[in-house]
Amino acid sequence: MLSDRDTAADNENVVLDPALDRFEQGLAFVTTMLHGIYDRTAAFHQSIK
Repeated sequence: MLSDRDTAADNENVVLDPALDRFEQGLAFVTTMLHGIYDRTAAFHQSIK
């Protein structure tokens, strides 16, 4: 039984998907941290006024 899929391309996608997931998770983490810093800074500046 022959498949219509290109198995070499499928293997590349399998390898890249976890790497992209880790990159996206890291990016989301950094974004969340930066938002937290911005929120604290904005609150601090508001309290000074």
